Amino acid sequence: MTGEFRFQCPACGQHIQAESRDTGTQVKCPTCQADIVVPDPAAVPKLTVAKGRHTVPAPLHAHAAPRAAGLAPPPPPPPPPLCRLAVVSLVLSLASVILGPFGFIPAIICGRAAKLEIKKDPALRGVELAKAGLAIGYGFAGLFAVAAAAALAIWVFPVVGKFFHTRRVATATKQPAATSTVPTSQAVTIVTDTNWTLELGRATVPDTPATGRVHGREFKLQRSSIQNGTLSLRQGDTWPPDVGVTILLPPRPAEDYSRKKFLITANLTANVPRVILRWKDNQQQAGTENIDRGYALRLEFGPPVGGQLPGKIYLCTPDEWKSFVLGSFKAEIRKTSPPKPRPPPSTPPR
Repeated sequence: MTGEFRFQCPACGQHIQAESRDTGTQVKCPTCQADIVVPDPAAVPKLTVAKGRHTVPAPLHAHAAPRAAGLAPPPPPPPPPLCRLAVVSLVLSLASVILGPFGFIPAIICGRAAKLEIKKDPALRGVELAKAGLAIGYGFAGLFAVAAAAALAIWVFPVVGKFFHTRRVATATKQPAATSTVPTSQAVTIVTDTNWTLELGRATVPDTPATGRVHGREFKLQRSSIQNGTLSLRQGDTWPPDVGVTILLPPRPAEDYSRKKFLITANLTANVPRVILRWKDNQQQAGTENIDRGYALRLEFGPPVGGQLPGKIYLCTPDEWKSFVLGSFKAEIRKTSPPKPRPPPSTPPR
């Protein structure tokens, strides 16, 4: 028998209209959303619709369910549990704004652990939370790596570059030093390699006459002179000297260098005075080497006294021999000869 009838929702009392063919099917109450089973029309008492209460037809597309003898709906199933590690991962990743690496590192660890736990137990909820925590954590990790690289580029790399630059000296097999022409009656102080450095802050200049080593040969100052900005320190009585150093300062009278100081660091490349190293080999053949940059020079002049310009020098050059000269000197002041007047042009005979 088919026909329409009405029954009452056992949960909220709402009147629901249904057809006899829907008997035994499970539907939801349109008012309280409770799961109810359509009862047998013969077992439903005749309902009187009160004023203000409307009859609601039951949805005819409800899923079939086993017929129940009573009208009480089954209790809803409990929701699946939520993975706590996924929640911790999301919270820590968001806190990385304040905590920095102490936030995103444990967030990444908890996020990966949460995905493994959910994979083992599919009933757990929170996989989307774990993915969000991992994404945010990896994002903060990338920003932190970029900031660390920028800090290295700004602070660490220049310090390391300066450290290696000051110790950049070519190594080569050193030849025996040539026999010095210094008279045996004069005491020669041999200066060791510990005095060679390109760092002027560590340089010390003794008050004794200048000594050192030039192109692998021992040097002891015997004569010095300055003329039109050219300072010459040499060992030997003839020219070219046995061992010597020439510094080409800006051309000017020697008196203009009174109480002047020159500080040339190894990293300067412009307006650097030229340094010329001079020596004689075992066959008494003269040799020279020009040093235009990369050396360290500290040069101080005092006031002229008795036709001499005293001073102190510290010079270290980056040649393969690690040449250096340090000590005091009294340079002979040599005047520049005035140019000779040109003879008058000859008058041709008439």
